[in-house]
Amino acid sequence: MRRAFLSLLIIGTVSVVAVGATRSFFSDTEQILGNQITTATLDVYLDDRDETPYFGLAFPVELAPGLSTEWTTPNGLDKDQRFEIHLEDGSMTPDHYELLFSTSDFVSGVPGDSTQEDYTKMIEVTKLYAHRVSNSNVWTYQGLMGQIVDHDGDPAFVSLYDLERTIIDNILVGEAYTSIGFELTMSETAGNEFQGDSLNVNMTVGAAQVAGQAVLSLP
Repeated sequence: MRRAFLSLLIIGTVSVVAVGATRSFFSDTEQILGNQITTATLDVYLDDRDETPYFGLAFPVELAPGLSTEWTTPNGLDKDQRFEIHLEDGSMTPDHYELLFSTSDFVSGVPGDSTQEDYTKMIEVTKLYAHRVSNSNVWTYQGLMGQIVDHDGDPAFVSLYDLERTIIDNILVGEAYTSIGFELTMSETAGNEFQGDSLNVNMTVGAAQVAGQAVLSLP
């Protein structure tokens, strides 16, 4: 009797499973197609306007004690060195620009008389500013000198040495473009050891998507 009872229980269990396996449920599927995602682009270009003698960067420049990189146009106007930041083909407008100056290719007029560091400490940054230019040609001034951090130990003399160790941040973005202007002046205390020295001054611009974003970094 015991064996027979167990056999009946097993048969009953199998029967329940078999009944459950024969059931079915309705189902349906739908799709929404063609929802493309595209990554936006952030693209700028720099314009030094070297095609015109009336505006832009006018280099090379010869400095001497007390003289600056300011230059004179053919019609007698004194101009700061200046270049423009334009939006290129990107689909996004940046929140702000960043600017980094650097120097390279130093050559000593008399080898051993001076170093690149000595030379950049003798060149003062006398002007650094930006203009945000609207599509209706309204210019909004922004001073940038206050961002330069003292690195040469002389807070009263803002040097090219200081400038190339500082990232200039939060530069205004213009609807039409942003104009950057600057002037460098050789210290009146510069001695004969700097005669014949030369170097290149380079500018790098970064465009940041959001406030607080850091794009450029110091070398």
